[in-house]
Parts: sequence; structure tokens; C-alpha cells
Amino acid sequence: MFTTPSGYTVYLKPYLTFRQKRELDRFLASKMMVDPINQTKKTEIPASIYYDTQDLLLKFLIEKVTDTQNVTYTGDAAIERILSMKEEDGKMVFDKIDELTQAKTLSDDAKKN
Repeated sequence: MFTTPSGYTVYLKPYLTFRQKRELDRFLASKMMVDPINQTKKTEIPASIYYDTQDLLLKFLIEKVTDTQNVTYTGDAAIERILSMKEEDGKMVFDKIDELTQAKTLSDDAKKN
């Protein structure tokens, strides 16, 4: 839970479920091409994939949003509320999602080394 500069209280789930992680991986894989003969990945990936991935993570991780009038939004209404916030508030939400998902990725990578 955290509060945005405009006073929204945002609740995020602390992790992705295994199903959500697989769906995210499947989505990312669908945007990549593999040459079956050389078994190499083509590195051309649409730049919009970053935003598409963030939107998917928002869908997975948002629990609820409470505004300054103490109105609580859940589900699609919470997503719509976030996407309708001032830029600084919405950016903070996505920065928190990035921190949450990157911390998990970094800890997984650290275990490998």
C-alpha cells in the first residue's frame, strides 16, 4: 500500500501467481520471432511491448484504489481510476509495479549466481 501525491491510496498484490507469470511469459514470447534453422531470436521487438507489459502487470497486481473522498475502486474500475489519474500519480503506480516485478526478477537472477 502507498499513497500517491494527490492522495490516492493504492493497494498492490505483492507477487504474481505462477499462472500470471506464465501468461506474462507467453505474451512476451508471442512478440518474439525465432529462426528455426539457426535457432536464434530476432531482436526486433515493438517498442510498445513495454507499455503492453505494464498494462498486463497492472491488471494482475492491482487490488484496489481509494480516492480522497474514501471511495474504493476494484477490478476494472480500479484500472480505469489509475489510468485517469494525473500523470504524477499514474507514473508512481507504474513505478511501484516496476519496482515490485524487477525486485523479484533481480532476486531470481541473484540466486543463479
